Amino acid sequence: LMGAQMVLISLSLQTGEQKRDAENIDLFGKLCSQAHQLGMPVIAEYFPVDFEKLDEEQLHNEIKIGCRILYEMGADAIKTFYAKNFEQIVAGCPTPILALGGERLASDLDALKYAQQQIQSGAAGIVFGRNVMQSKKPIELQKALIEVVKQNVSPEEAAAKYGLK
Repeated sequence: LMGAQMVLISLSLQTGEQKRDAENIDLFGKLCSQAHQLGMPVIAEYFPVDFEKLDEEQLHNEIKIGCRILYEMGADAIKTFYAKNFEQIVAGCPTPILALGGERLASDLDALKYAQQQIQSGAAGIVFGRNVMQSKKPIELQKALIEVVKQNVSPEEAAAKYGLK
């Protein structure tokens, strides 16, 4: 185990080949089972293939189905895109869903607003990489995100407190 406390396993579906999709589900199931046998929780990651080519409705439907499949396959939590009608995605999946930040937004305040929107739509948490790492003030942005996500502080108040724009 080498000190690991959990494992992250990705799943790709709608690859254009049903056989490959079935193999991906089979592999995810095997890896998830192995992790659980070792006592390790699984964070499943679902990114729709060619997501940038999907319209809002297609993205919503694919994420909703993908998250439910991951739950049924044993995921303890799921990391995925925030999509239109996210509340429906969350309602259809009993395991916690973590919304990712995606591409760097125009400002730190925009990132804080996006995090608030995700949490208000039912996300159990957020996973922000680029929005934090590419900020001019990554430590301050992390502190502000914690206040917005965990303490229900407004994005504007958190941004002002930490000198973010």
